[in-house]
Amino acid sequence: MKKIYMFLLMAMMTSVIASAQIRYIDSDMLHNEIMPNYDRPIVLDFCASWCGPCQKYAPVMDKAKAFYGNQVEFYKVDVDENSDLCEIFNVMSVPTTIIIYNSEGYYYESTGLLTL
Repeated sequence: MKKIYMFLLMAMMTSVIASAQIRYIDSDMLHNEIMPNYDRPIVLDFCASWCGPCQKYAPVMDKAKAFYGNQVEFYKVDVDENSDLCEIFNVMSVPTTIIIYNSEGYYYESTGLLTL
């Protein structure tokens, strides 16, 4: 889990890694499709189209998805359309990254755009 977080930090500093598109999900998809088939870490990027820091963070998440391939699942959550997921994960600001990394639902949370 810390490796994923450290990669996100490093990806902010470089642009040499190819990017990949990350799919947007909603509560139904998370609960009915993703969590029942949970077999690897899941990264949820809570974001909004109007959020400047979210727009700067999006390429970092794309690079991380390209780097980790099928080892880690990456998804975006639009906070304006998914207030129920924001409530479940107690998301109060964007961008917020949540990494779910075991079947008991234990997760790590990072809020805001990191500056180095």
